Amino acid sequence: MSAGLIARSLQGLVCGAALLLAACGGGESQDLTPMRPQATQARIQAVAAASASVVSLTKVGETRVGRTLYDYVFKITVLNGAQAQTALTAKLVGSGAGTTVLDGDVNVGDIAANASATPADTITLRQDRLLPFLPAQLVWQFAAAPPVAAPASIALELGQLVAGAGTAVGIMPTVLDTDGKAMNPLPPISYQVLRPAEGVEGATPAVAGLQLLSAADTRGGFTLVATVDGTAISVQQPFTVIAPTPVSKNSGLYANLSAAQGSLARNLKLLKEALDRGDNTGAAAAKAAITAAAASVDPVRMVFSTPYQPASGFVPLPAKLAANGYPQTPGDLAHAAATAQLKAKMQQITALLKQSGGDDAANTALLDQYRSELQTLATQLAAAGAQPSLYGLVDKADLIQGLIATEMPALLKAMADRTNAQLAPQALLGAVPSAKAMSLDRLLGRAAPLQAWPSAAGQAKPQFLLGGLLNALGPIGQLVNKIYGDYLNQLQNMAAILAAKGLLDQFLTQTVLIDGVHAGAAVLGPYAYNYPDSTIEVRGMDLAVAQTADVYLIGGAAINALGGLASALPPPKPTSIKEVYDYFDGLISAIQGVGEAYDLAHQQPAQVVYNSFDENFGCLATFSSFCMEMQYPSGFKNVSGGNVSFTVLILIRTGGARPQHGSGVFNFAPGT
Repeated sequence: MSAGLIARSLQGLVCGAALLLAACGGGESQDLTPMRPQATQARIQAVAAASASVVSLTKVGETRVGRTLYDYVFKITVLNGAQAQTALTAKLVGSGAGTTVLDGDVNVGDIAANASATPADTITLRQDRLLPFLPAQLVWQFAAAPPVAAPASIALELGQLVAGAGTAVGIMPTVLDTDGKAMNPLPPISYQVLRPAEGVEGATPAVAGLQLLSAADTRGGFTLVATVDGTAISVQQPFTVIAPTPVSKNSGLYANLSAAQGSLARNLKLLKEALDRGDNTGAAAAKAAITAAAASVDPVRMVFSTPYQPASGFVPLPAKLAANGYPQTPGDLAHAAATAQLKAKMQQITALLKQSGGDDAANTALLDQYRSELQTLATQLAAAGAQPSLYGLVDKADLIQGLIATEMPALLKAMADRTNAQLAPQALLGAVPSAKAMSLDRLLGRAAPLQAWPSAAGQAKPQFLLGGLLNALGPIGQLVNKIYGDYLNQLQNMAAILAAKGLLDQFLTQTVLIDGVHAGAAVLGPYAYNYPDSTIEVRGMDLAVAQTADVYLIGGAAINALGGLASALPPPKPTSIKEVYDYFDGLISAIQGVGEAYDLAHQQPAQVVYNSFDENFGCLATFSSFCMEMQYPSGFKNVSGGNVSFTVLILIRTGGARPQHGSGVFNFAPGT
């Protein structure tokens, strides 16, 4: 029998065994699925790409390479499952006896869900025709590129929401995919700065990379818009540009407070995450940042400052606004009510954080309640019906001033102080056995990594720190940061509009005069500082204003720091808020840190009443409404200075849009 006849006979036998596989013919496509039992079919399914399978082979080439060896080239047909695949590949990793895989890799490409494809790429098999070709024993592996996550939402955070003009503010975007995971790397994002029709001045801020840049002359509230390229997914973030510190120390305080609030909110969150995962380095860095944020805010200077600072002049009285077309609106009333509640809520949170001891569970529940109530107030303030007009912002200047310049700095300090106190060794070490005690060094990254917190009885985590304090303070910090930004935005726009409309007053119509100090029954100095029923006589402001004014008595050694400043008392009549602040800032700079603690100097009177007499036994009748006394039934405190004469500097400053001030130096008798 000839060799060709033998080969054809063998081919017939093999083809019969293989049920006429495509290799036996030319160009036929054979369905592989009916040939496989269930177990064999499972082996041919995708390994890395679920549900994909090879359902048929189509011979496209045949070459004899030996007496019984032939190379066959096939195209494959792939059926995909219920999930679309990207850059799908098929790899032949197993075959039956007599079959050798020469090229088993196929680039299938992208394939839709439940679709089939016959790619141009092929496989090459070498078959020994003495043995049957067993397609059921072909084993495939599939791989696909990870699905490209589609952006679903974008969030935007700025390093600070209130910034000084001419500075750069960091932009921190976060894009979440459809699974709610942050996309890394970020998809391309485009930025745009929206400029309102009125209420701003100077050049519009611009974006360079991930920095928001303002010009030296930029003022007012703007909106940064971030949009994921190629989508309609975007987010808006308002921000405010005010005068920088080199132009106005007063305004610079408010940009600084915004930076501190932003840092506090971010690092409270980072501290919680670091403690949860036992990250010493991260906890140490977050704690240091929280401490630095609190230290950067000077509450004394904040009290003497005001967020109501136009470039020149003073904000007008409400009556002037009403006469010029800016009357009170229903939104003003709603805004004032929400502001008053917000101020009270911040005082409650501050008081809770300052108190020592107490039940951790009760403190946790109360703090979480306050957080929820703060969120409700923030929602109320953002409602369309609660947006204030120019009238409302000016009319409630004292309320807003107190909220921004006093309560917010106090809350920031309390949040930082309580967090640091809870991180103290005694707060943590008492929660775990001494043998496994977690030292502060380990907590702050100066030793081995943190171990997991014990969970047995008597070995619980410090729940108020981890479960109560940090869970609530992070969101509280974020809320306060946003609320603060909204208020400063409104106030800066107000100042720009008033300037554009020519409604600013160019000088103060009233200046506070301190006529004298009465220590008990004494009428003329020297005075005994601790006599009962002491008073300070003042003129030049309305009674309602005097009742809310801040009074500081700075005595003893501290007064020696005044030096030549004493000759500048009383101050000249100011022509702008900047001059008012600069005067008091000079006194504060001279005195602060010398002698008594400055914050102890704050001494409010029990009440303020009109009187008919000054130190010269009488005010003129036409000015009687401005003669009043600040009454101290228990006398003055915290003005002694050891063996030196009790020289006392008295500072009086009103808040609000039109701050008034007075000052004077008085001698108290030593040894009293």
